Amino acid sequence: MMLKTYFASSADMPVNISTVEPGSLYHSAPWHQVLAEGFNVEVSHLVTELDGRVVALTPLFLKRRYGFSLCGSPLKGLFTEFAGPRFDYQLPVNDRAAVVENQISVLRNKGYSYIEIGTKADGTTDGGCIFSSMRSHDFAYQPRPSLVVDLTKGLAQVWASFESRARNMIRKSEKKGVTVQVESLVPQQVLGEYVAMIKATFKHQGLAMPHPFSTYIALVRNLEPINRLMFVAARYEGRLVSGGIFLVEANRMVFHSGSSTPEGLTLAASSLVQWKAMQEGYGRGVQEYDLGGIGVNSIDAFKKSFGGTPTSHHRWVYSSALIKRGAGLAHWLATKGLLRVFK
Repeated sequence: MMLKTYFASSADMPVNISTVEPGSLYHSAPWHQVLAEGFNVEVSHLVTELDGRVVALTPLFLKRRYGFSLCGSPLKGLFTEFAGPRFDYQLPVNDRAAVVENQISVLRNKGYSYIEIGTKADGTTDGGCIFSSMRSHDFAYQPRPSLVVDLTKGLAQVWASFESRARNMIRKSEKKGVTVQVESLVPQQVLGEYVAMIKATFKHQGLAMPHPFSTYIALVRNLEPINRLMFVAARYEGRLVSGGIFLVEANRMVFHSGSSTPEGLTLAASSLVQWKAMQEGYGRGVQEYDLGGIGVNSIDAFKKSFGGTPTSHHRWVYSSALIKRGAGLAHWLATKGLLRVFK
């Protein structure tokens, strides 16, 4: 099988891509614009052709920082759960595996110091046979565990599946007089208050906020007009005490970020934000609500209280020897705000 793989910008994409499967929000032009504006990341595509027919498209997020060339689909730190290749509808599984093999070889030959490929949970433990050759290219598999709430069973069943802790916190917040609503148009002032809450949370933990205000501005500017972003605000006596950003597409919703003031924590407002988001998502026809990942001890118990089913998205990572040696130091510097990867 003779495959031809090459890089293409958004402006230079081939026109004969109608047979390629539709992708997720993370494959879309608006999301790529979020990354370009909010993270200063170059967005490109890896195109693979077979006999002149496009059989795979992979969005690539590129960054050169501190002398290293980074490449990912997605790339760590970009609020992007997964991406990876989109294939021709009729391309057999074995041929899809050959396409992945070919694309990885192209990326390795380009000399990237760091490469990520990540795909949505599919019921397999490692991404399935399509990605079976990754280890032979020195990629390490890193599962991305999360929790998914099935909204198709109806709100009554969803409520019943919550742990008693979550239900009690929601009732407490309502009883205390916290009001919650979906902001149809997020004013920049409200967004600024929300980001300030996030910054204060990181500061309390002795950490630097990883992303500047501009990343949130880019999110709202590019996703809100196409109804792919939902901001849920909780207020007490008129004050914003908790908020959450949720990404919405077709039948899926994911928890992007959330934060509360100390007062909001006392009032359990974040639990009410989650419940409101699920109610709104259900009303919009969302079937699957992804709680945005687990693995951080300080918030895992909170997320698990909403009764989601464990799942795992897939991530394959290649790091050069030099990247591996400096990874620990780089992570520490980034958490202290002394190293910026994406700005």
